[in-house]
Amino acid sequence: TLSQKLDEIEKDTSMRVVIMQSSGKHASFGADLNELVVKTDGFYTNMSKEDAAKHIDDGRIVANKIFKLRIPIIGLIHGFCLGGGAEFYTCCDVLYGASGGKDESGMMYGFPEPTIGAMAGWMSPEMLIKRIGAGFAKDILFSGRFIDGETALKMGSVQALFPKDDLMPNAMKWAGMVAANAPYAIEST
Repeated sequence: TLSQKLDEIEKDTSMRVVIMQSSGKHASFGADLNELVVKTDGFYTNMSKEDAAKHIDDGRIVANKIFKLRIPIIGLIHGFCLGGGAEFYTCCDVLYGASGGKDESGMMYGFPEPTIGAMAGWMSPEMLIKRIGAGFAKDILFSGRFIDGETALKMGSVQALFPKDDLMPNAMKWAGMVAANAPYAIEST
């Protein structure tokens, strides 16, 4: 799991930078909505409070591991990056997004949770406010709308946009610059 992989990375002192990228067509669609809410007679019903609390706690543990990782982590977003997956990517130190439209695997980033009666609770509200400011963050979190790469760059959600095939080479270049620096200075920073 991602949580176990983060634990391994944290213990491996030979690692200097982490690059997080999905191997699929999209960065992440987030959680299985059938686990979070049930639609009956046109209305959404939430999971039990106990199940919701466990779901939030489990996700926050992973998000916190990403946020507190001793080495920098750069996230690469292509295609759709939604819900819980977007929350994990938002906790990365640096984000690069795929440029272009949906048909070119351009990034589409968002938190659709309020549209189905759920909430973004895996640190994205806090991290998004720190990353792009309260106004932009609340716009995205309250509306449930998706933003494209150009909008994400203007808001500050991502630091750069590249064609999908150029994401990894540019991330490797950034990782090389960071890895060339003193390890303890990077960890302390």
